[in-house]
Amino acid sequence: MIIILYVLVLTLITVTIHHECLMGIKNGLLNSARQPQRWIVGTTVILLLLAHIVEISFFALGYLVIENFFDAGRILGENSEGIAAALYFSFSSYTTLGIGDLYPTGVIRLLSGFEGLLGLLMIGWSASFLYLEMRTLWSYDR
Repeated sequence: MIIILYVLVLTLITVTIHHECLMGIKNGLLNSARQPQRWIVGTTVILLLLAHIVEISFFALGYLVIENFFDAGRILGENSEGIAAALYFSFSSYTTLGIGDLYPTGVIRLLSGFEGLLGLLMIGWSASFLYLEMRTLWSYDR
């Protein structure tokens, strides 16, 4: 039960980070003084990538917490110890790449599956936001 609560907390953190990043871009970058369009789009892409990296990092820390404090599962495979392995596994899960050289056991499987679903949503949210931004910037009606 505690693990499900933990997954929900990580989900809320991820959605909050993403929402605040998008709102910051919309209210700050898009409403700022006129900048070249390529600068706005490029900066938006970089900020979105940074938001995804922060979100992935929170899940990586989540894996380490579950492994070390709850002892409710592990990430196994070659070179599966430490923060680098947790980050790599988290990137693989979030992007649904699923390379398979590291794999979850125990309750971490639930966290991994949920991270994949949430990653799809966050990447889709970023893509739709970027599309709408570009559509506005590139509009001939401006």
